[in-house]
Amino acid sequence: MTATLADSHTACSNFLAESCAFPTLVETLYNPIKIINNNFHTSSKVISQPYQFVFVGRLDPCKGVDILLKATQILQAENQDFIVLIIGDGTQASQLTRLTSDLKITNCVSFLGKLSHQEVLAIVQDALALVVPSRWQEPAGYVVLEASSVQTCSIVSKMGGLPEIAGPHSLFFKNEDAAELASSMRYCLNYPDEAIHRGFQSNQYVGETFSPARTVNQLLDICRKLYS
Repeated sequence: MTATLADSHTACSNFLAESCAFPTLVETLYNPIKIINNNFHTSSKVISQPYQFVFVGRLDPCKGVDILLKATQILQAENQDFIVLIIGDGTQASQLTRLTSDLKITNCVSFLGKLSHQEVLAIVQDALALVVPSRWQEPAGYVVLEASSVQTCSIVSKMGGLPEIAGPHSLFFKNEDAAELASSMRYCLNYPDEAIHRGFQSNQYVGETFSPARTVNQLLDICRKLYS
């Protein structure tokens, strides 16, 4: 039987796992985040319309912004009314601008460049959803936590640690599948109040799972075990 590329990757992963095995229990300490507006449940009536989808990050092939643009073209062909805001800069900026023009979606896509942290949070809070279309193994997409901290739901690629960070109330799509991403975005547009509610639920999830107090207590517990 001829070994496939997938078989090679699996064998390599198993080898690395065994060679780097630890003799003691390994515990995960998440990067904590402060929750904003934890008791404020917004509605679709108070966020900007047309509804906005936001990408925040480096404009690099591994971040998958081109997948978001292709999904945008699919929805625009359906005469959906929405805006895509792309925040960040990088080596792929000019290429993505050209792709936006080639796909004939310049009327609903805006490249905002690099913004301050406060400006980014304000835009994300006003959006219907954050989109994280990464095609690489994101270890821990902190921008997803920041979206949840301001009660905005996330649509993330099923890659790396993104599903774990995003939590059970986010929306997911198959890696590099623009049609499936478009389906998740369409769901948000058709059911905006449900998208808003998912953001509220994600806020609660992050408040429980990624709180600074929980991280500190977990670290102290580890230290006590090591000391004893």
